Amino acid sequence: MRGKILKLAKRLNKFTLDEIEPILLADDTEWKPILEELVSEKILNFLNGTYFYIKKQSQKSDLPMFFQFHTKEEIDMIIKCFCAGLTSTKSALILEPSEDVINEFNKYFRQTLYQKQEKELINYFDKNPKIACVRTFYDVSVFLYFYKSKLFVSKKILKSENLTKHTKNEMLQIKIIYSRLKRSINHSTMKKFMPHHGAEHIWRYGKEFEQLKYELYQNLNL
Repeated sequence: MRGKILKLAKRLNKFTLDEIEPILLADDTEWKPILEELVSEKILNFLNGTYFYIKKQSQKSDLPMFFQFHTKEEIDMIIKCFCAGLTSTKSALILEPSEDVINEFNKYFRQTLYQKQEKELINYFDKNPKIACVRTFYDVSVFLYFYKSKLFVSKKILKSENLTKHTKNEMLQIKIIYSRLKRSINHSTMKKFMPHHGAEHIWRYGKEFEQLKYELYQNLNL
């Protein structure tokens, strides 16, 4: 619902409750708290009964050069195909860009997802350093850490003088999620960028398409 409201706010730019209520087709107890949350996060501004979408200040894009050679519509479709879990081969059958081009986009998406969770991992690790759980995918070792009910993956082992062990329950959760990853990371072509593929599959788990799409757009600052 949050993603739907954000998309609507961006499109309308400004709106009232009466204008969006027929569009949302949901009880106001579900979407009014989301509006309040967006106002508190300074994503929306509320004035005299009207909500205004606060556009981000234009900044120099940090996106790779190849983004500039494709329209917004093409990029949107590539993102949707990625979030839907389509392979580059299938995406190329649907979209205009070649499989190599879509591979380049998908590789960047995975890199972005990996870097985001890596920053979060380092923040947790600095406060509470834990001993890594070493696991392998196609003979490639990755290092797993568990914080706040969430699994993190690192391509290198994190070091500290005061390491503690994961609890028994945390080790059980790591075992369960690792088993799922082994089933989903099932092709040797993933070997070259294994930590990135691991981060992607951890990110995907338990999320609906709209949430995946919203989070990826946020990570890319699009």
